[in-house]
Amino acid sequence: MEVTPAFRLHVKYIIHTVGPKWIDGNSDEFNILERCYENSLDKAEELKCESIAFPLILTGVYGFPMDRALQIAVSVFSKFLMDNEMNITLVVFDKHSFQLSSQLMGEIDSYIDENYVSKKSLFEYKERSSKNVQCK
Repeated sequence: MEVTPAFRLHVKYIIHTVGPKWIDGNSDEFNILERCYENSLDKAEELKCESIAFPLILTGVYGFPMDRALQIAVSVFSKFLMDNEMNITLVVFDKHSFQLSSQLMGEIDSYIDENYVSKKSLFEYKERSSKNVQCK
């Protein structure tokens, strides 16, 4: 992975990641793609980025199946957002990718509602209740 300045783009950095070319699905491609997203998000967090945008990595000339690549991206983003605050944008370039991403958006919203919101609510209410000291 490499981080470069963004030059004339209206962003601070470009985080470059290298993933596998699709072979057959039995050559660790899924795990490697997952690590590409994880490492990039970790680097963005280290750089104190408030937001990050990703293309659907490896689905062009590298031949990675779009549906699996999208599932991996969404899974990694969901896990990352459980413990971190960052605006993550997934950029898709064709109709098929857009349709796949639209289907998964409902799943992401449900996942966040079921996990993230309740976790944060518990934390906030715990913090508030520990600060509310009653005097008699």
